[in-house]
Amino acid sequence: MQIYPSVALVLLAVAFQANAQATNWRTASLTAHNKYRSKHGSPALALADDVNTSAQKCADYLASKKQMAHICREKFGHNYGENLASGSGLGATAEKAGVTSTDMWYNEEPKYDYSKNAFQPAAGHFSQVVWKSSARLGMGYAVNGSFKIVVAHYDPAGNMGGQYTANVQRPQN
Repeated sequence: MQIYPSVALVLLAVAFQANAQATNWRTASLTAHNKYRSKHGSPALALADDVNTSAQKCADYLASKKQMAHICREKFGHNYGENLASGSGLGATAEKAGVTSTDMWYNEEPKYDYSKNAFQPAAGHFSQVVWKSSARLGMGYAVNGSFKIVVAHYDPAGNMGGQYTANVQRPQN
């Protein structure tokens, strides 16, 4: 089978566009995370290909099951921290869903009691977003019919017992 140069260029352009869209929504999610982290004196996260791959694998799996559950650590054997979001309110695009999810997770901040050095279920997503020692981020997004899911993976994982005081600081501004 012969592939004509013009067909090869079109296929390459389509692959490049799909990769650029994946990068753009992940970058938008990263920017949202880092905006919130800076308020709490946490260093900026960096996107990491291996963490993105893990988050995407998890998102694809959960979408295939139409399930939002923290089961990917056991299923795929990763050690990342994890935030999940699902629902029709995420928005129509991956970029909107990634930013909206990050906003939702951060909006748990008023429920966080800074005097406690322990996990707080009502603010667990928030504490992972701003967790000071997390350095790398991976984002996954998948759709199955009307089911949408966003998965964020953090490396190293946050929400570690006895480390909250050092890793979750009060907002500075």
